[in-house]
Amino acid sequence: MCRCAADYQLPKRDCSLDEPDDAWAWKERDDKYTLAVADGASQSAYACLWARLLVKRFVKKPTLDIDAAWVEPAARCFRKAIAAKRPLPWYVEGKLARGTFATLLGVVLDKDAPVLKAVAVGDSLLGWRSPSGQGTFPVTSLEDMPPYPFLVSTLKSCNANLPTQTARGRVQLPYGDTYLFLMTDALGRWYLRELHEGREP
Repeated sequence: MCRCAADYQLPKRDCSLDEPDDAWAWKERDDKYTLAVADGASQSAYACLWARLLVKRFVKKPTLDIDAAWVEPAARCFRKAIAAKRPLPWYVEGKLARGTFATLLGVVLDKDAPVLKAVAVGDSLLGWRSPSGQGTFPVTSLEDMPPYPFLVSTLKSCNANLPTQTARGRVQLPYGDTYLFLMTDALGRWYLRELHEGREP
């Protein structure tokens, strides 16, 4: 049985609880659970909106083949939401013209088998642990975390290389009660450091 146990969010320093750059969503279907987390790039305009639209898109239409065509419906929703906010300050319009960006981590978990499929763009991290084993995706060590990760953009031209920048995986989960953790970059780095130093995060 799968239960969504908790959602922990902490905004960046000097930001209120209403200003997170990250978003998450999950959906239950007849045979599977679909979960996603995204982290909007804080230098982007309306990064939280873009993160929310990406996770909503993934749980509605999960796939391991994230490309510009798959992203486009979310980008259209973004443009429509921005159009409703205009007129905007010139400096915001300038940021929007350069694109808004976010990471994306998506997981599809079969109800009848201890198997999950995962897809990741950027530096968000999936962790799992049970009494009989543990692991992480898409990287297994802190050194492998990308310093400048590729991100999903609202601009189609920036998404041309998405297929080659997307990590895909199929995980046979360990036997027993297993906890899944979908984490954005800061928490993911802490989690990997704890594992590397022999502690139990």
